[in-house]
Amino acid sequence: MPERVAASYLEGGCLHRIHDSPSLCLPTYVVYPTSGSRDVVDAALEALRALIAEEQAELD
Repeated sequence: MPERVAASYLEGGCLHRIHDSPSLCLPTYVVYPTSGSRDVVDAALEALRALIAEEQAELD
């Protein structure tokens, strides 16, 4: 299950991480309108890319 879904259960002690267990990587899709402010879309995509890079660095 994705860590963002399990985070509260891990913190609450209901679930426990098993070290050296396989990780689950899921693709991410972004849907946005083609009309409107491209600046907003670009800022959102930049923030998502930064978050992905941060999480990937934690996994490495």
